[in-house]
Amino acid sequence: MAAGLAHELSQPLTAITAYARGCLRMLAGSVPEPAQLHEGIAEVVQQAERAGDVLDRLREFVRGGEFRRALTELKPLVDAAVSLTRMEAMQQQVEIKSKIDPGLPAVLADRVQIEQVLLNLLRNAMDAMEAANTERRSIVIAARRKGNRAVEISVADSGPGAWAWGSRSAARSSSHMAAASEWLEALVPARSSSSICRQPRRARAPMPDKAVFVVDDDVAVRQGLRFMLRAAGYGVEAFPSAPSFLEDYDPRRGGCLLLDVRMPQMTGLELQQQLNVRGWRIPVIFITGHGTVPLAIAAMKAGAFDFIEKPLREDALLESIERALHWNDTAYEERLERATLQVRVALLTPREREVFQLVAGGEPNKVIARHLGISFRTVELHRSHIIEKLQARSLSDLIRMGMIMNSDSST
Repeated sequence: MAAGLAHELSQPLTAITAYARGCLRMLAGSVPEPAQLHEGIAEVVQQAERAGDVLDRLREFVRGGEFRRALTELKPLVDAAVSLTRMEAMQQQVEIKSKIDPGLPAVLADRVQIEQVLLNLLRNAMDAMEAANTERRSIVIAARRKGNRAVEISVADSGPGAWAWGSRSAARSSSHMAAASEWLEALVPARSSSSICRQPRRARAPMPDKAVFVVDDDVAVRQGLRFMLRAAGYGVEAFPSAPSFLEDYDPRRGGCLLLDVRMPQMTGLELQQQLNVRGWRIPVIFITGHGTVPLAIAAMKAGAFDFIEKPLREDALLESIERALHWNDTAYEERLERATLQVRVALLTPREREVFQLVAGGEPNKVIARHLGISFRTVELHRSHIIEKLQARSLSDLIRMGMIMNSDSST
């Protein structure tokens, strides 16, 4: 849970820092724009309240004392439990879905106790699937009305089974989908609620050497970074997911990429791998609220330009962006090329790798055919596949790639 809480706090703190720094830059300018300042300060207040909500939940979670029942809306309660286990779920490649029937009534319950039960059930489900080495790992939290005066909350996973918890008894689930449920008495009709999501203004096309692309699934962090970087004079385009960036980005534009590590659908590291496969040379600066040494090493080996932890320090971030936008580092370019080549070589079949090593060593096709015990025509087919997969322009390019791979394996 510590990782989940750290992430929950780092997101609003990062947004607060970004908006506040942006406002300071505007105030230091010649003619600050009142509307933009108002937007930035309003977001600071909103994100501070968001961080306060996280702390309130933590205080309630660890409090002792008597059973406290109050009218409770179920959807925010379920969302809170999911958010606290989100990081663990992503690390274990578990997909968590919620199915909350619309129009559910508020219920009379101790919100903290129900949240604790949900957290325990979610962790038990993840542990069960990890222990059983289940390939398809999914958890579904469902809430639905039962009759006129009750609501059922159930947690089901695709593991081998888990202890089911109820308000009256505990029993072992015999089905493949392990389930747990709590019955709560509904007292009043559900209060209808709605929210309005403002679409961010599309950034104007920035100059090639000033383009900063931000990919983060947290809307507050994403918009906060855009606000701060625009105040610092950069052209910024923000994307809510890795697939949306891949769909819209034009590699001819250059620039640099601020990339969150942990995201649904496709993680930051997976996006970086896709960039390497496509040969898109854009410096990647990873930003994360839960960085570890192994994670940073993996990112740098794959060709990352920098790795910065949230909450972000403005001076460190801007310094890294400036270096990324004007990089002329031969060592970095070689590291990125090696990382790109490693991804492409992984696409080769075992036989194609054998042929690649011999071709890169300068052996003619006839010698390769005799050495491997295959026909001359088969060698030519393997060679054409290798050139296509590695995107080699010529035989000399193929030999150079082999030298890079050999030097990498010998170090």
